[in-house]
Amino acid sequence: MVASFALSLLLFQVVAPTEELQRGKNAFDRGEFKRAVEIVRPLLYPELRLHSDSQIVVAHRILGVSYLFEKQQVAATGEFRKLLQLRPDYHFDPLLDPPEVVDFFNTVRKEYGDELARLEAKRPGEAWAGMG
Repeated sequence: MVASFALSLLLFQVVAPTEELQRGKNAFDRGEFKRAVEIVRPLLYPELRLHSDSQIVVAHRILGVSYLFEKQQVAATGEFRKLLQLRPDYHFDPLLDPPEVVDFFNTVRKEYGDELARLEAKRPGEAWAGMG
């Protein structure tokens, strides 16, 4: 019985954030940016509740774009910088994403260039490439 409860609790802890992220994505897709922030932000702050890198990337992307459309450029910049920390090679698609998002993100990327270069140099695997 205790094992069953523990398994149920574990599943809830994994599934609930995943469902919340999907709810946030649905709000985002409908253009409800303020609502998307209200749903997604608690999945990252004050403690990380998401369990995969891809979910975390999606959450930062949703927050960054939502903040941008809510005219909160400082918050958008912060989310895009976190996105770049996770995926230094991340790009928005100019054919699919709004031009203002692509332009703003590319500006953040350019300003963040020096730090990105240091992150790229520290990526796993690349540091070991020369040690053979």
